[in-house]
Amino acid sequence: MKIFIYLILEQGIQDEGVERVVKSILSDSDSLDCWSQILDDWLRNEGVKHDLGSDRQVQIGLNFIVTAGGSLYIKRAELDLDADQISDIMVKTFMSTFLSMDESKIDQTIDEAKSALQKYELATLIQTINEMFDN
Repeated sequence: MKIFIYLILEQGIQDEGVERVVKSILSDSDSLDCWSQILDDWLRNEGVKHDLGSDRQVQIGLNFIVTAGGSLYIKRAELDLDADQISDIMVKTFMSTFLSMDESKIDQTIDEAKSALQKYELATLIQTINEMFDN
């Protein structure tokens, strides 16, 4: 999830056209609901959703972080935040507040995602993200 969020936000930061689309999506409650559902479906398809907690916990958490993360993205210049920081905040909030995971597990997850981002080419990661939508 960290990688997915980071890539979407980073593409918006780097490309004006993508930024307009991302801002438009993050400013519309129906679109936010759709993105929350995409993440929820992806967690289920990956077979990890049942390990995270109740369906209610996951859905509330995803709705919260997508909305709050979208707000941070829109205000990123004012708050001096980049895609990495926003995606970290979103994932950490989801894992700690809504899934009650301990800090060591959260740090491990973030570190693994950052390692994967460094290890793989951006094109490979974008292809992986695109495959999420094929399911």
